[in-house]
Amino acid sequence: MSRVYNFSAGPSMLPEKVLKTAAEEMLDFLKNKGIYATKELEKVRHYSSNVPLAVYEYVKHMVSSQQLTPEEQYILKNLALLPVSGVIDRNLKTWCELENYEVIEQLISKSLIRCDRDNGLLFLHPLIRELILVNLHPQACDAECLIKNLGLLVAGSWEKPRQKMDSYDAMICSLLSNLDTYSENTLRSYESILEFCWQQGHFELVIEKATSAYDFCRRHRLDYEICGSIARAAGNCCYSTGIQSWADSTRWYCRMWHYYHPLNKGINKEAAFAAQRIARSYLNQVIYCNAKIAKKALKQAFSWNKESLRILSILIPQEKNGPYYSECQSYYGDAYYMNACIRMYDSSNVTTLALEDVETAISCYCFPGGRIRSTSITAAKTLKGKLLTKQHRFDEAANELEDALQIEIQFRGSENNSHLIRIFIAQGDLYCYKGQIEEAVEQYQQAARLIQQIYEPGSGRYFHEVSSKLLLCEHAQEKVPLMVTISAGV
Repeated sequence: MSRVYNFSAGPSMLPEKVLKTAAEEMLDFLKNKGIYATKELEKVRHYSSNVPLAVYEYVKHMVSSQQLTPEEQYILKNLALLPVSGVIDRNLKTWCELENYEVIEQLISKSLIRCDRDNGLLFLHPLIRELILVNLHPQACDAECLIKNLGLLVAGSWEKPRQKMDSYDAMICSLLSNLDTYSENTLRSYESILEFCWQQGHFELVIEKATSAYDFCRRHRLDYEICGSIARAAGNCCYSTGIQSWADSTRWYCRMWHYYHPLNKGINKEAAFAAQRIARSYLNQVIYCNAKIAKKALKQAFSWNKESLRILSILIPQEKNGPYYSECQSYYGDAYYMNACIRMYDSSNVTTLALEDVETAISCYCFPGGRIRSTSITAAKTLKGKLLTKQHRFDEAANELEDALQIEIQFRGSENNSHLIRIFIAQGDLYCYKGQIEEAVEQYQQAARLIQQIYEPGSGRYFHEVSSKLLLCEHAQEKVPLMVTISAGV
């Protein structure tokens, strides 16, 4: 093939010129192999007035279930779910749990699989791939080994090297896009796959697949844990997409809470996580959404976070020296951090209580023997800096914010790091409290530059906040020039 054709809409939807070119190239390839280039097909090529249709029907016959053994169908179905660019031969053997390469070699000899021996790649001609997807219609039960092994491969993707995970991106997206059926065994691997896609930013794909998988679980009354894990992945995805989806994330986390409810599963960390995430979703509605719902949402946030703290206070002593102790400690820190955030947005003056909560959170994140959660620590220190600023303890606030900045740069770098934005904003607020407007503008502009690098113009949860703060500084001291133009999409 001199180029790749998109047959995703079905051959009948392609322009005849494109289909004819692809079909003739396929015919030339088969003829050169000497496999199926029969005299009858040669006659079709030279005398038929409808060459594309004739070749298409011929290739369709080649990949029909009557012409293939069950072993050949199994390999072709799995390979069709993977990207057009192909897969390394040893990976296909491992993921499909094949004993040897015998059947693969048979399919290569029949010209149904193409092989790039120099790079060890196996791939399908686009026409053959389309026909396998349409006619053999791979089901979840046909790809159980593939889904299970890919799920294991990307499990815990946030802790693995980003470059390595990026190499699996096309593989996972192709699998999810081409597979529209589910089975109980494959759904057990779905949480890590959906989590991976969420980490890679494929929000629409995750929500679409999570919704259909969740409906499948409900219809077939599958295990609570499967339903809960799918709800968690969808909730994380909605939470990450921002303002428009926080109500959706609340609904998904409520579903997760239903399945992990202590009355159903006993005291467990997933129930604590669900309660905490519901609280966060409500708090985000307080911060960014309609002021009319703020009071009610704040009350809900406090109530759900209190439930999370209750569960964790029972669970942590039980898990001491257990495998989940470190994770429970981190959740405990998150719950106290949330408490501090809720108190900060409460109308009553509870800054002292909020400071106590955030200090408890930092001690939970830094407990001996636990994994360093740099992002959580910097978020807590940034919040502590804000609270100290409100109490006019400026030197202490500056020290906390500088610590947060150094930790974040040390662990995540300074390029395209969205977590630095909130630190720069907090430092700008500190200078505003001190009346140092020029220094405040400089900090807000650093935040603005990062927003420009990371988000689309006019988007991102910090866009309006930074824009308004810069305008307020400009009004406060008109002599200070705005180096970053608001209207250009800071």
